[in-house]
Amino acid sequence: MTVQNEVHTGEPAKVFTGIRDVPIYAGESSTGNRLPGGPYRAPELIAIGMIVLPALWWFRTHEGTGFGVLGGAVVAAVLVTVILRMVLPKRRPSLSARVSFALTTILPKHACAARPRTKER
Repeated sequence: MTVQNEVHTGEPAKVFTGIRDVPIYAGESSTGNRLPGGPYRAPELIAIGMIVLPALWWFRTHEGTGFGVLGGAVVAAVLVTVILRMVLPKRRPSLSARVSFALTTILPKHACAARPRTKER
């Protein structure tokens, strides 16, 4: 591969062209640039954002408050993420499990914990 057209974007990336002259950008983004503990699912990212973003706003607008709010937000975000990882399933239930749930809901087994009545003589 040769460098044919250099595009100056202000970023540390260069444009390489392949066989079909499709631009391929090689630069700083790689699989190693992740947040610790990742990858995160959408509900986890939403929860982290809802906790950390208001804390960052508070920290930036109230300069004399110290790092207590920011530290508390980080601790809360870690706890919520751990809880979400324990509670939320990693994937959806299979079709057979869904059918089983539906049948159990529609046709529940009737059970009684008491002894059956007997005729007294």
